[in-house]
Amino acid sequence: EAVGARHPLGDGAFGLTEFQPTRVGRDEAMALAAAVPDEVLLGTVVHGTPDDIAEEMARMSASGLAGCTIAFVDYLKEIPYFLAEVLPRLERLGVRGQRA
Repeated sequence: EAVGARHPLGDGAFGLTEFQPTRVGRDEAMALAAAVPDEVLLGTVVHGTPDDIAEEMARMSASGLAGCTIAFVDYLKEIPYFLAEVLPRLERLGVRGQRA
């Protein structure tokens, strides 16, 4: 609704709490997924450059978020990059304390 889209499961549906994949076939599941606008999907995933990610995490922190879960596609490659590039930016923005 925030981006002018209706929920693919109908008015009043909330997130995926009402979606039971065992009750729909593949074609219906794919149609439901295709009905979700890109803006909605992109609004749920922090992505971009290290500056983009740090700024978004700082915004979330300023709005009251005290913690979050972070997932990576390739942990072995992406965690060292996140530690080297994003954490220092979070420290400079005051979102994360300085490392010892």
